[in-house]
Amino acid sequence: MFIKLLRILPRPFFVALLFTFTHQAYTQPVPSGQTEIPVTIKIVNQKKEPVAFASVTLINRMDSTLSISKVADSSGMASFNLIKNNQYTIRINSVNYQLIEKEFQHRENKQFSTIRPIQRAKL
Repeated sequence: MFIKLLRILPRPFFVALLFTFTHQAYTQPVPSGQTEIPVTIKIVNQKKEPVAFASVTLINRMDSTLSISKVADSSGMASFNLIKNNQYTIRINSVNYQLIEKEFQHRENKQFSTIRPIQRAKL
């Protein structure tokens, strides 16, 4: 049945469908009575140049099994929908940069954060 479905559906449709299911499987559940607020994180180096394609993980400090991971785009930006007033540990990893872990509390008046990773020393 699955093979027949692959032959019938156009490839772009199947990829979009697969992405929809995997995206829903990894989204953070929102407890009742709490709201989500969009937050954009920008990763720039010491020269204020974007750090493209850095791995960004947000871990809920109250329940570390709840985490959200994304890859920053070519302009060093990653967007998340976070639960208002929750505390998170943000972990940023990128080639040629040291791993960063920072505490992050989401407040409704702060919808944008800039983080500057430190470049690794060249050997």
